[in-house]
Amino acid sequence: MSQAIEINNPTVSKIMPRVVDIKNAKIMHHNHLVLDNVKFEVRKGDFVYLIGRTGSGKSSLLKTLYGDLEFNNGDADVCGYNLKTLKRSDVCNLRRRLGIVFQDFQLLNDRNVYDNLAFVLHAIGWNDKQKIKSTIEESLERVRLADKIKKMPNQLSGGEQQRVTIARALLNDPELILADEPTGNLDPETTDEIMSLFYQIYKDTQTPMIFATHNYQLLEKYPGIIYMCGYNSISRDDSHVRQ
Repeated sequence: MSQAIEINNPTVSKIMPRVVDIKNAKIMHHNHLVLDNVKFEVRKGDFVYLIGRTGSGKSSLLKTLYGDLEFNNGDADVCGYNLKTLKRSDVCNLRRRLGIVFQDFQLLNDRNVYDNLAFVLHAIGWNDKQKIKSTIEESLERVRLADKIKKMPNQLSGGEQQRVTIARALLNDPELILADEPTGNLDPETTDEIMSLFYQIYKDTQTPMIFATHNYQLLEKYPGIIYMCGYNSISRDDSHVRQ
């Protein structure tokens, strides 16, 4: 049994420090209530699924966690930042502690793989060319794309483009990784490859992850803690947690 799966044991997880702690919260999207009475936590070493249909609130919750949606109702702490008192000027600092993977890749189409990743590091203040180079090479090696470093996005398959976005999320050694339907645009075989990569990174680094998906088949092969979203509510489902 791997350490990662042991940590997903609810009993073991409770002794680990929280990286996300939300209580008595309302998740809003443009004054529209998306999730009510939210109680949600992620601890160090957790692999957490947000499960639910499109429109059930998964993306809105993730956007709240990384400061894209304003939070006013309830209590929420993410990587040491209080979302209720979070200033707009602190959002960038919060995001530097996070690795974010989107469904639609969001790569710069006029830059090759290396320059896409270098752009991110320059944006957060990195200037050491050798450090930038070694960090990018290490991140691409972890996602098995070292040989694609000079390729343009349009020269990559969908699965390869998603690997680049995963490498991008790993650049700054994040405290928490958020993945918003990262396999939603991929075929079943590529979905399994990408999910296997996510899970291997998780097991290797013990970086906590929140993985939003409507693909229930992933839960059996890649066990984790499950939160169900739907009907303006979110609830933890420990009946499916495997040890």
